[in-house]
Amino acid sequence: MKKFLYIPYAILMVPAVLVFALMLFGTFANWPMYLGGYTGLLQSHYSAQILVVIFVFLGLAFLVFRKKSAKLTKYLFYGTGVLFVAQVFVIATLYRTAFKHQLPLSFTQALSTNFGVQGPHETFSYLELDGKKYLLDVYRPFEGAKRSIPVIQVHGGGYVAGSRTDDRHHEWFTKKGFTVFDVDYPLATDDMHTWETAANAIATAVSYVVENAQKFNVDTSKLILYGGSAGGGLVIQAGYGLVNGNITPYSQIEPVSPKAIIAIFPPVDFTVMWKMAGQGVLDMRSNAIQFVGGSPDEFPERYKRLDIVNSLHKGLPETLIITGSRDHVVPIEGARKLLRKAERLQVPISYQEVPFGEHSFEANANSLSGQIKWQAMEKFLTKNKLMDSH
Repeated sequence: MKKFLYIPYAILMVPAVLVFALMLFGTFANWPMYLGGYTGLLQSHYSAQILVVIFVFLGLAFLVFRKKSAKLTKYLFYGTGVLFVAQVFVIATLYRTAFKHQLPLSFTQALSTNFGVQGPHETFSYLELDGKKYLLDVYRPFEGAKRSIPVIQVHGGGYVAGSRTDDRHHEWFTKKGFTVFDVDYPLATDDMHTWETAANAIATAVSYVVENAQKFNVDTSKLILYGGSAGGGLVIQAGYGLVNGNITPYSQIEPVSPKAIIAIFPPVDFTVMWKMAGQGVLDMRSNAIQFVGGSPDEFPERYKRLDIVNSLHKGLPETLIITGSRDHVVPIEGARKLLRKAERLQVPISYQEVPFGEHSFEANANSLSGQIKWQAMEKFLTKNKLMDSH
């Protein structure tokens, strides 16, 4: 091989192999925390693209190795081969999970990206509290002739940030005939602890939809609560609270209990989050202090109410929890603990864990991880007769 081609090849390949090696080390070792977190996020969003890129580098390394059998070309070829096998293992693990739960995946779809687009919508005020108006956006179904099932969507943001425009995947619902109500709610600050207020606001949104059911042409007897991260925690808190009677809407209109709840990587055990802060996961205690008002020692009764594991009993709405196995924001131990107790009490909680999944693993809906989420939701909704089977 001519020297003037060999040098650029080495300059290209050596850093690329090192970068991919570092990424895959983080993927499998999940250490240190930030490397594990960022590589988990990359794998969650782009695992298929990563495989293709490594395959291209492997092909290039093979061609150069055939032309010039030197130590460097040999090491680069074998090293890239190891990286390719490791990435195949990541993909195979995702497919094995999907196959186990009968969730169809498309590799070609995973080669594209879909981070959502905000479609046509209408905005309404559903609550005025302490002089501030709280809004919701309404996304109507593509075919709006018949009554649709309402989905109240609640955003994340650690209870202290975020807005109703954050998650723009409404089209998944509207294409399937649902009407989405994407809501804002009171956010916690140093001076305002919204551990009750936020869930009460979600219940008020339910009351608003009930009051305006005819206007929006929705069937509130089949209402669904859906949220991610803090929003996932709030939809469970509000949904179970409406059944248990410990949620009070800021409205005279009686809300309905949800037919189903879908929570994506929700915080369901604040006590576990507090104890695990900084131990392989992000320290979210400042968020907890703003939201709850202090530590579990200072406010044991508040934490007891917020820990969903203490609210479980028969008769609760059908619930689906989807979370990533590598979540560095909301410890997965809380969800697993909840699931174990739910199984003992025979509470209807369906659970889907996504391998290598980081917090916000599903932001790219077309990724393999994203497809697992949406397919699990479709299976859950179909099973509970909230969506037609295809």
